[in-house]
Amino acid sequence: MGRVTPFFSNFNAGEWSPELWGRIDLQKYTNACRTQLNFIGTYIGAATRRPGTRFTFSTKNDQAARLIPFEFSIEQAYVIEAGDLYFRFYKDRGRIDTVPGTAYEIVSPYASSTLPNIKWAQSADVLYMVHPTVSIKKLSRTGHTSWSIADLNFLDGPYLDVNVSVTTFTPSGTTGAITITASAATFVSTDVGRLIRIKHSTTWGYAKITAFTSTTVVSATVVNAFGATTASRDWRLGAWSNTTGWPSCVTFYEERLYFASTRAQPQTLWASVAGDYENFAPSTTAGVITADSALTFTISDDRVNAIQWLSAGLKLAIGTSGGEFIAQASTLNEALTADNITIRRQTTIGSASINPARINQTVLYVQRLRQKLFEYAYDVVENNATAPKCQYSPGI
Repeated sequence: MGRVTPFFSNFNAGEWSPELWGRIDLQKYTNACRTQLNFIGTYIGAATRRPGTRFTFSTKNDQAARLIPFEFSIEQAYVIEAGDLYFRFYKDRGRIDTVPGTAYEIVSPYASSTLPNIKWAQSADVLYMVHPTVSIKKLSRTGHTSWSIADLNFLDGPYLDVNVSVTTFTPSGTTGAITITASAATFVSTDVGRLIRIKHSTTWGYAKITAFTSTTVVSATVVNAFGATTASRDWRLGAWSNTTGWPSCVTFYEERLYFASTRAQPQTLWASVAGDYENFAPSTTAGVITADSALTFTISDDRVNAIQWLSAGLKLAIGTSGGEFIAQASTLNEALTADNITIRRQTTIGSASINPARINQTVLYVQRLRQKLFEYAYDVVENNATAPKCQYSPGI
């Protein structure tokens, strides 16, 4: 008997996962491939060779590094080589050198072990970078060979909840360099750099801790004058520090800079004052909450929902270890504010701590076990965001 070899001219079903290899009843079966190595299927049917890569330069000492995009405009785009405690920069298919053969390089705070968990968000020539064990950094570009990275110096906030214990704080002065004394053991050595807000009468003042003396005494520099030097039970400690941990997620949404998930508050989301990215003041110094005040929101649910990523579109998508959520205003077409925010669960897939990719209004993200890639999109019929499709991809 003669052997028949069918002719295949359509590969737009792509590469199928092993679970579908036996589904000969599916119409797309004859257009699919078990393995599509070095080829990409097009929607019109043809399979074309995958794009190639270009060797530009070896990494420093041929060590592992992570590539971070930095795109200021279509004419000014860079690639950052983030390696063990250093950054190098590439542009126009070449490495930026100080002199030929000598790479332009700056010192970074990120050791090789921290590189996989760095996340970032960019605004013009500034890149805000986060890692759960490293204070928030601000990478700035002022010239082709002029880059700097430093701690983000917040104007005010964010803070933990207002104290409800009998412990009081007493500042030694209202301005300048002072000491703050607690009536009970409160401070630890890792609080250096942490903010303190204290209320006297109707006025909130705040300071930054500069030195640790004991569990009841710290030195601080006043940023906004305290109302008095008497003991007060109305005080708040900063939410981010080496004591409580640092945010692990960041994005921009509706003219605010959003951070999320610290070691102490893994389910909490913080947003800056509207239009003032480095100010997280929860209210005015008179205690008044306005529409543009910073906001803090903690996801309440029946399972652990440590936030893994944020993705801004028409709505703010939030991926957590226990499911995916949408943050939106409580009323239609209103902006998110401190008293007008609702976060609702959309799916229960669970996400890995990997930045998602947004394509139009669709978010592609990696499932919690890192075995599948999900598509997170709005479903008109369900009036809800769903994750209807996934692609088997072991070892992401």
